[in-house]
Amino acid sequence: MKKSKKSIIKLEPSVKEHIWGGTKLKEKYDKKSNNKIISETWELSAHKDGPSIIASGKYKGVKFNEYISIMGHEILGSKSERYTDLPILIKFIDTADDLSVQVHPDDEYALKYEKDYGKNEIWYVVDCESDSYLYCGFSKDISKDEIRQRISDGTLLEVLNKVPVFKGQNIFIKTGTVHAIGKGLLICEIQQSSNVTYRLFDYNRIDKNGEKRPLHIDKALDVIDCKKFEIDQINKDEPTTAEKSLDYQKLIECEYFSVERYSIQDHIELYGKKDSFISIVVTEGEGSIYAEGEKLDFKSTDCFLIPAGESKIEIIGKCTFLKVHL
Repeated sequence: MKKSKKSIIKLEPSVKEHIWGGTKLKEKYDKKSNNKIISETWELSAHKDGPSIIASGKYKGVKFNEYISIMGHEILGSKSERYTDLPILIKFIDTADDLSVQVHPDDEYALKYEKDYGKNEIWYVVDCESDSYLYCGFSKDISKDEIRQRISDGTLLEVLNKVPVFKGQNIFIKTGTVHAIGKGLLICEIQQSSNVTYRLFDYNRIDKNGEKRPLHIDKALDVIDCKKFEIDQINKDEPTTAEKSLDYQKLIECEYFSVERYSIQDHIELYGKKDSFISIVVTEGEGSIYAEGEKLDFKSTDCFLIPAGESKIEIIGKCTFLKVHL
């Protein structure tokens, strides 16, 4: 069977509702949901727990994992050959309340016990309230016995680093690092394609069914890094507010993903390669994207995939976006 021409595609997210979610993604960014609250939108996802949907072109309405099967795994590029599926998941997170204190396992542990990948992730702060914060790592070396005791007596937050945040900040969360996102944040998260989270503490909250959400203390302690987290590694340099024709920053380049931030006032040309697909995630502004002879308009929080291959990508508009690839 002859495969269709590879082309740029716009994606529609899989929408998630959690106890801590807010209303910004629905009311401000026009994400579709029958629920009032949206906690997460999985913008680029082939994960079984929430594949995104093709929103443009011939395959509009098709689940993204099915689209990959139709078009062939080569659209993801040669760097993805060691994976059976798309190895990256991109989401937006809207926090009207604090997330649980949690940790993610590495690949070895997750594949053995969860039949899923581990979860390294990077957060990019799209927007935040003036007093927003998050927790990242322990403020001292700590024993697992002390962690258990502090979970029991409700004092776990006392030994975590509380980090004030600002718009445009990025923070890499390595597997094993205890963390919690605070309320009042809109975050773009780029992560390994995984849905494995181990909760240590959830503020004794009651969900809509009148139940406390389950904790995963034993598994969390199996994978947690008990050493003091070096807070100096967190980026504290606020992006410039000056209007330059191009403001560029490489946020991270690791074995799991690479993320670059671009802020443009007019237009920019980027170039695709055979070794990886490119995802463009718009975090602010509006405009148009041209690739493979096609034009698609965009607004903030839109997400696109350009298949692997030699190609020119032109982005026109006044906007900030993240370029994500392997």
